[in-house]
Amino acid sequence: MSRLTSESGASFIILDDGELYEESDIDRICERHAIGDADHKMALWRLLEEAGRALIDQKRLQTRRTQIARLRQDLQMGLRLTGQLAGLVPDAAQLRDDTPTMTLTRRHLAALREAERRIESERGSRLRTRLEDAAPALESLQRVFEMALEACGEREDEEGPDRAWRGAVMGFYTRTLSRPWSRQGDNAGERFIADCRIALDRAEDEADAGERVSPIRLASQSPG
Repeated sequence: MSRLTSESGASFIILDDGELYEESDIDRICERHAIGDADHKMALWRLLEEAGRALIDQKRLQTRRTQIARLRQDLQMGLRLTGQLAGLVPDAAQLRDDTPTMTLTRRHLAALREAERRIESERGSRLRTRLEDAAPALESLQRVFEMALEACGEREDEEGPDRAWRGAVMGFYTRTLSRPWSRQGDNAGERFIADCRIALDRAEDEADAGERVSPIRLASQSPG
């Protein structure tokens, strides 16, 4: 989406769907703290979105050990399945040279190509998903599962995520805006932190409310 236009031309900030901060939140923060530069305004919005999402995700991982164990089990299953699927997907060189392997015969490759052609014909002129892109996409997904498992193994102290968020916002105020954190007891920096936190706390509450609907989980059973 595009937001934050200026009189001298359009400026854009790309955010995920369902941003934590509304444009009105950013406008209110910028007005209260005299941030008039459009680039600073966009940089602040981007920072608060990224740091806010990281804070919420890290807090969700600070839960009971039994819940973390179940989460790790699901992630391990996803990693195994992704690895198995990656072994059945040809890479670009195999497709280009029609090269079989122990798991991928020429019939296998031909079937995948025929399926790709059928899907393309059904979609017409819409965006095409190429088989050549499948292998690197699965490799990236495997890495995501691996990093997620690492994240679940980290037991941070209760104030860790909040401290990281606060540090990011402080850095923006003191370095990007080049302003003193406090001058003659005015507590300007702390007021900036408080104003940035109001919208995040609201967004965090809304996100927690949405979590009350139980997500669909893969059922895992031991063989036997």
